[in-house]
Amino acid sequence: MVGKERIGRKRLLVVVLALLIALSAPAFAGVAAGSAPEGLKTDFVVSGDGMIWLEVDGNGVKQVHYRNLTTGEERKLTNTPSAKDAPHLYGNTVVWADKGSHGPDTVYWDIYRHDLVSGLTEKVNKRDGELSNPITDGVGVVWFDRLRYGDMFYRQLATGDVYNLGEGMFPALANGLVVFRNSRDGGLSMMDLRIGRSWPLVRLGGTNAVDWFVFNGSYVLWKQRYGSGERQYLILDVIQPFAEQVELTPMTTWSREYAVMAIGDTQAVFVVDEDGRAAVKGVDLSTGRVYEVNVPAGNIVGFSGDRLVLVMEDGSVSFVELPIPQGDPGESPGDESPGGESPGDESPGGESPGDESPGGESPGGESPGGGSPGGGSPGGESPGGGLPGGGSPGGGLPGGGSSGGDIPSGGAGIDGEDVGDSSETEIRKRIGPEGGELSGEDGQARLRIATGTFAAEIEVKLEKVQADAYETIDSNGRKLEAHEVWSVSAGAAFDRSAELALGYAARPDWREVREKLGIYAYDEASGRWTYIGGITGREEGFVHAEIQRPGLYAVMLREVTFPDIRSHWARQAVETLAARGIVDGKTGESFDPNGLLTRAEFAKMLVLALGLEVESSAPSPFADVPDGAWYVSAVKAASEAGLVTGDSGRFRPEEPMTREQMAAVLVRAVGMRGGDVEEGADLSGFRDAASVSGWAREAISRAVGLKLIEGSGDALHPQGTTTRAQAAVVIYRLLNRLNLL
Repeated sequence: MVGKERIGRKRLLVVVLALLIALSAPAFAGVAAGSAPEGLKTDFVVSGDGMIWLEVDGNGVKQVHYRNLTTGEERKLTNTPSAKDAPHLYGNTVVWADKGSHGPDTVYWDIYRHDLVSGLTEKVNKRDGELSNPITDGVGVVWFDRLRYGDMFYRQLATGDVYNLGEGMFPALANGLVVFRNSRDGGLSMMDLRIGRSWPLVRLGGTNAVDWFVFNGSYVLWKQRYGSGERQYLILDVIQPFAEQVELTPMTTWSREYAVMAIGDTQAVFVVDEDGRAAVKGVDLSTGRVYEVNVPAGNIVGFSGDRLVLVMEDGSVSFVELPIPQGDPGESPGDESPGGESPGDESPGGESPGDESPGGESPGGESPGGGSPGGGSPGGESPGGGLPGGGSPGGGLPGGGSSGGDIPSGGAGIDGEDVGDSSETEIRKRIGPEGGELSGEDGQARLRIATGTFAAEIEVKLEKVQADAYETIDSNGRKLEAHEVWSVSAGAAFDRSAELALGYAARPDWREVREKLGIYAYDEASGRWTYIGGITGREEGFVHAEIQRPGLYAVMLREVTFPDIRSHWARQAVETLAARGIVDGKTGESFDPNGLLTRAEFAKMLVLALGLEVESSAPSPFADVPDGAWYVSAVKAASEAGLVTGDSGRFRPEEPMTREQMAAVLVRAVGMRGGDVEEGADLSGFRDAASVSGWAREAISRAVGLKLIEGSGDALHPQGTTTRAQAAVVIYRLLNRLNLL
């Protein structure tokens, strides 16, 4: 999730007036190169402690710039003669639309991305089109082609795979969820990329439509227009089942329309006309409470967490903490927007800023971000907002709390019953054979005890303890970054696994690297911490894992990288798996991404990824897997799980893993975890489909259908070997498919 907002300004930020004048111009009309004043800054986007914008250079061409809001460091990310538009930032990933090699007279635009760490800049799309509005969440990028009903695309950054998501416009991406506008009925729909399904959120039709919207991964805030000419702001919790739309304003015909809208972790802002004044309204997303925010609308550029970010006339950046308490109108950090003129000027004749018109001055051709004046397009990328999400790290997801609502803490249990001697950092509860749940301070630690865990009623305690009392290093001596440490204690052993959920609301910076987080258990004997699991995509701001016994547990971040993968296409997958202890370096500090993968190495990666265990006393199932081999436990576990079968009683551990062998194992893994493996892909489009071994044909078909493996161009290379980087990517895809990331 992702979503950040952009608001246009005059001089420092281009005012909406320029867009209003353009209402009568054809869609996507652009500003010729050299016609914009040098130094003009537009399209600001905030993410965590980073901010990007477009700035006109001496040749009249917009270039992408970056500033670290903490250190003040500034960088110019591009210096090319092509037109640029619709920039977006998440973590270390910057994306934008770029004319690239396309001439200024064509409607074609490309999508580019830049890695702030490696400095790598690359083209993202594989096919030409009128491509527009790229949004990134650090894991992938979405954009759409401006066909009649829109055609949406998604690229996974770790693998380079590009998928067609189907019909829709202005997709907004956060945490694997894509909210987009339905061009046929004007409403909103959402797609879950993890399962490949979409469903409607807002059904409209006729002359009713969504003007624009913002999305943070859990809530959608939008402005809706009706055929009668009335307008209304609403929010919807997209995570809570059966949640209803909450009306923030009554249906009203405003004399002036403003295109300022932004969303943060738990707060959002929008602008309405009050007696000819642009009034900024804040909203608490969880309660729907609307309150006054006394800041100039034209200075808003987005959110960093729940801090509203403003760029002032002198170029300085100000922050306003939200929510503002009831009865406190807040303090205005400035009376004037840059240039002394508010960019929130009215649309002429009450026209909706959601109507099609150019989206900013894109030098050298049509602007792909120009869905509506002032960025009014849903999820739009032009000055004036309408971008998904706030500027919060990790996609601006709400406060790290449970998406299912508030969970009582202190002296009350889940259902509000008395739980005995509890405090803010400790909760006790007696749990019997039927199971139950405990919740710690602010719901940031939850323990779910399954039915049958205890034979009798047992007291269970969940307590936050001092984190600095423990050295935070793993079993290999690597330094870990810890948040809170929680103690789980019980009067009896667990007969079944318990589910532990630990939050990290106080570490919003971790949302950008959430897939690298895990729950670690403390080993009293060694004084080290051991990774036990980490599902980070199930609930925003939380990590889930199964625990087998009482003990000390904490959410921790293990940052692992290797010099030889820093500019490699598989970097994200490798670093994510390394953080989870699934892969490690080959020799010294190198990963050796192009090294050949052996069957034993793949077995170990798979077993670690799936958390499989084996009894040490179990005999080796293969004659060529001796008890003393480094891989014996992994091969035993994979064999017991039915993932590997060997051939004539032999496993051949040191032989290279072929692509068709890998496909067979991956499909078995999906089936073992209850995934759907029935649908296979048609292999006739691959020129070497006939060379697939008979025993592997069905597995290859299903692996391609599940998007676990893909061909190289038009070939499968079924007997080809597998590199360590390729293996890391397919394991990453497998975990994503099984919702284990």
